Amino acid sequence: MRDEQVEVDVYHCSATISVYGKDHKWQLATSLLSWMPVIRVESHVVCYNAAMSACSKEGRWQFVLGLLLKSMPAVKVLPDEISCNTVISSCEKCGQWQQALHLLHQMPEMNLEQDRITYNTAISACGKGGQWQLAIRLLNQMLSARLTPNEISYNTAISACEKGGQWQIALNLLFGHMPQMRIVPGTISYNAAISACEKGCEWQLALGLLRQMPEKTLVPDRISYNSAISACGKGDQWQLALILLLDEMPRRNLEANSISYSSAISACEKAGHWQIALSLLLRAEMKVALADSVCYNAAITACSKGGQWQLALSLLNRMSARRVMPNEISISAAISACEKGDQWQLAIGLLDEMPKMGLSPNEITYSAAISSCQRAGQWQLGLSLLSQMPEKLLIPDVICYNAAISACEKAGEWECALSLLWRMAEMKTAPSLISFSASISACEKGGQWELALSLMSLMPQMKAEPNGISYNAATSACEKGGQWQLALTFLSRAAAVGVRPDVIGQNAAISACAKDGLWQRSLRILSAMSERRPSRDATSYNAAITACEKGGQWQLALSLLAALPGTRVLPTQVSFQATVLACMKCQRWQKMFEVVGDMLHLTIEPDLSISSAILTECEQRGLRGRETGLLSNVGHG
Repeated sequence: MRDEQVEVDVYHCSATISVYGKDHKWQLATSLLSWMPVIRVESHVVCYNAAMSACSKEGRWQFVLGLLLKSMPAVKVLPDEISCNTVISSCEKCGQWQQALHLLHQMPEMNLEQDRITYNTAISACGKGGQWQLAIRLLNQMLSARLTPNEISYNTAISACEKGGQWQIALNLLFGHMPQMRIVPGTISYNAAISACEKGCEWQLALGLLRQMPEKTLVPDRISYNSAISACGKGDQWQLALILLLDEMPRRNLEANSISYSSAISACEKAGHWQIALSLLLRAEMKVALADSVCYNAAITACSKGGQWQLALSLLNRMSARRVMPNEISISAAISACEKGDQWQLAIGLLDEMPKMGLSPNEITYSAAISSCQRAGQWQLGLSLLSQMPEKLLIPDVICYNAAISACEKAGEWECALSLLWRMAEMKTAPSLISFSASISACEKGGQWELALSLMSLMPQMKAEPNGISYNAATSACEKGGQWQLALTFLSRAAAVGVRPDVIGQNAAISACAKDGLWQRSLRILSAMSERRPSRDATSYNAAITACEKGGQWQLALSLLAALPGTRVLPTQVSFQATVLACMKCQRWQKMFEVVGDMLHLTIEPDLSISSAILTECEQRGLRGRETGLLSNVGHG
């Protein structure tokens, strides 16, 4: 009779604990456990399992683990398989994959059998923790333990591969392992595989899987389409994304949700179609609760990329009006829109407003704000924002530093640019290609060609291989420093490493040679530009004409000037003036006046220094009639 009474009491306690669990009263569930000895009810594993389940539902994995490892041994209650599975499941839900694995491996020591549920839950825990290799290892261990994996086992393993960006392994599980084990993949299996392909930017494969589902008598659901839409967006297939959303989903009677719309809006944003992104947002707004912060953020970003800063700010205000709370991404996108629209004051204003909105600026927000200062030439303000970040417990990343260095470069503040570059190393933030290129450009603008070359030599050591921008800046630095040999060296070195020199680098090399009167070399570079990309521009011709002027080659200067109309390059003031000087130095007065006449005919007036030089020559050479005519045409006198 006593035993029967105990069994009834245990039953009542476990039932009560289960009710507490269903009512989300995990504290009462654990309290009842501690009261059982007081009311002389023997502690039982069933009661503990019920309490563990109650705590697990509320995400209290520490309490669940404590019940297993401390409370149960204290009252000499032995756990069973359900106990361990409940703890592993609790750890899985809360991202505690290490704890889940540890308990899985401890079960044999506790004389408990690991079943299929144990392994499936542990595989899922590893997947959520980004441990796809461990998930696959556990799947293989199931076979070693003579446990046949089921569809859930493979679904969780495919999901683990999806989260780890291993789309190839995910497809191998779907099309290789599952058929071998005579397991028919279901909708969840395909959805996980489509998502894996989406994460791997394999839009064709994702779409192929979606199309294959009906052939396998599987009905694609909203999750299938959402993943496929996102995959198309990542693959710049915005038209296909729209077809899936606006055509195929309605035909299958699938109602789009906020994820569907945000994925399609993002697809249009990436393709630069801000108008279509806005129209999709309006569609989402027409359906209650579909236009969430993700949709608005994608639309704001689309407007930002399209240079529509006013619309971006309007959408930000619209979010508040529709009771959609803006987040850090919303503000960062709006600040970026202001940056692209040269509205740096508004960008800084948004940054200052964030604390009032209960938002904390992050690295992305600051980098966008610093970039707005860079574009506006507000380098001091950019540096001030960078210095504020540690006060906000934020560590500036490479993007923040790059924006600040670029701001200094644009202002010609090479000392500050280099100071930031060295600070990056001190803060153990690896400088990127942009960091070095901007710093080299800052040195170039500051006439510090030696420092520019030092930075170029340092780049390979920092695993930042120079690109076209780096070589351009270094070549320009050599040109400004009168180092034509080095300028040509960088030009040839760029070509040797497979970096195609562009018009900026070529022009700098021509100018470097021109300064020393090396007209043959200048013309050789100019000629090479016509044979391969890049095409020549006005600066190219101006530098070459200047080289001919300094080398006393007036005929070649005239030929280059005369060739401009046929190249669709408009002559500039520099083109004419360099040719005038070439003729003047060689005393070709008739040609000089013809060039001046052509210049004035195009309403291009010589500057004061050239006008004065021409007038002085006219006076000294006794060309009074020409002098008078020139004075009246140019308007100096």
